[in-house]
Amino acid sequence: MRLTSFCILVFFGLFLDSDAMTVDGQLLTGDTSAPVKQINNNSLIYTGPEYSKVYTSASGNPFFRDQAIRGWVNYFDNRYEDISLYYDIETDWLIYYEPVNQIRISLVNEKVDGFMIDGHRFITLKDATGFRGFYEILYQGRRLVLVKWFKILTRTGAEEGKYITYSNVYIQDSTTVQQVSNRKGLFNYFGSSNKKKLQQYYQDQHMNYKKEPAHTVSAIVSWAEKNGF
Repeated sequence: MRLTSFCILVFFGLFLDSDAMTVDGQLLTGDTSAPVKQINNNSLIYTGPEYSKVYTSASGNPFFRDQAIRGWVNYFDNRYEDISLYYDIETDWLIYYEPVNQIRISLVNEKVDGFMIDGHRFITLKDATGFRGFYEILYQGRRLVLVKWFKILTRTGAEEGKYITYSNVYIQDSTTVQQVSNRKGLFNYFGSSNKKKLQQYYQDQHMNYKKEPAHTVSAIVSWAEKNGF
C-alpha cells in the first residue's frame, strides 16, 4: 500500500510540474573525458547499497529494459565500460549488476554523471537542490531535447498490478530546463515571431505531437536551430 501511494505522488509530481527548472552550473553529459577504469575489488563502482526492492504481484517490472544490459557509466569521475546495468525508472535508480556474486548495487545518484544503456544516453540533471533525475538525450545542439522516463504501478481493486510507462519531454538551454506539454507550448518556446514558420514546417512534415511528442520536439528544435531560431 505504501509503495502504491508513493508511486501516485511521483506520478502527479512529474506530470503537474511544468514550470522551468533553473540549471545550477553546467549539465553533465556523460562524455568521454572521464578516465576509463578496470573493475577490481576496490573499485568505486561497488559504492552504494545492495538493491533489495520488494516487489508486489504485478505485470511487467519497474525497469527501463526488462533485463540487465551492457553499457557504461561515469561514476565518481571514473568511467566503467562494458558492464551490466539496470535502470529502475519507477524510483530513478541506476543499478550495477555484479556478475561474480550475482548481486545488484544501487549506485549513488549524485555521483553518476551519465550513462549509456541499450544505446540510450542519459545525463544527470542537478540544480541548487541537488539531484533532479536521469534524463535521456534525444537531440544535442545549442539546446538539448531530454526525455524523462518513468513507470507507475497501477492496480484496480483486487486485480494484479500493472506497470505502465510514461514520459515527459523537455528542452534545455543555458539557463533552464523547460517541459514541453503540448504543441502550443512547443511553438511558444521559440517566441511569437517564429511561430508561423514553425507551424508551417510542422504541417509540411505531417507531424503529430500527440502520437510522437519526443520525435516532434526533437525535429522542431533541430529545424529551428538550423534556421537560426
